Amino acid sequence: MNNHQLKYISIADGMSVPTPNNETDLSKLPKALSRAIQEKWHIAPVSARSKHASLTRSVLAAASNEPGEIASFIATHQAANYCVRTGRASNLVILEVEHEFGQDSLSELCNDKFDDWMETLKFGDDSATSFLFRYPNRGLRHLSSKVEGIQVHAAGKLVFLPPSSFVNGSPLGYIDLDANVRGMSSLSIGARHIDESFWHGDSLSIERG
Repeated sequence: MNNHQLKYISIADGMSVPTPNNETDLSKLPKALSRAIQEKWHIAPVSARSKHASLTRSVLAAASNEPGEIASFIATHQAANYCVRTGRASNLVILEVEHEFGQDSLSELCNDKFDDWMETLKFGDDSATSFLFRYPNRGLRHLSSKVEGIQVHAAGKLVFLPPSSFVNGSPLGYIDLDANVRGMSSLSIGARHIDESFWHGDSLSIERG
């Protein structure tokens, strides 16, 4: 990735906001968005302030992984939340585990073996934790098992990403921003080890019970 530099513009509350010049200095951007740029995720600003809102209808600009465009998002949409496009575009699968019901389901699925889950990059709020994995090279198999409290986001779905805040509930934040995004090939579910030879097709979903 090329080194970049930003110039700054002033806004009403006296803060400075980066605006794209010929280059973009990632150190001047919010750390959460800098990480998204480093991972080359396709992200977009959204106006939605509710987790139940349609992100597709509330996007303020087309999703991009270009540093200059993302810096422009920050300058133009100063109060926006952010979302990421999952699936092949961003090489990303997000497994969202609700705190109330999903932890027990996850424990059962993984036979209490949480190493891969705990070591991968993750973010959360007061209601759920999302675990981030790289999209498998051979696509994803549809899993028909019903698992309460767990949602799998892939196949191009838009998902809220830090930094995002909501009318109700706590804001999204990374638990360890320096953690690596692990590959799905190392993910174990139940008694089966899921590697790339297991996956096929274009989408994966674990339906909630």
